[in-house]
Amino acid sequence: MKVFSLFHPQKLMELIDVFVEEPIPFDDAYARKKIVTAGATPINLIGIADLITLKKQAGRPQDLQDIAALEQGLPGTNK
Repeated sequence: MKVFSLFHPQKLMELIDVFVEEPIPFDDAYARKKIVTAGATPINLIGIADLITLKKQAGRPQDLQDIAALEQGLPGTNK
């Protein structure tokens, strides 16, 4: 997986990942997106299942920890 991460060194929580390759077909991921609002602004977010798929593909130690945390919040998991 090839990804460029864009961030501001003084705002590390504001991170944008730009995928060079399409690890999940965009139309499929877009159909499963979640919409949250910040004030009156709607924001499209990748669904949790797709996020877990991406993190499994990356396979870094932090991604594996993130997967465990994300799976705890999914219905039907007993972790």
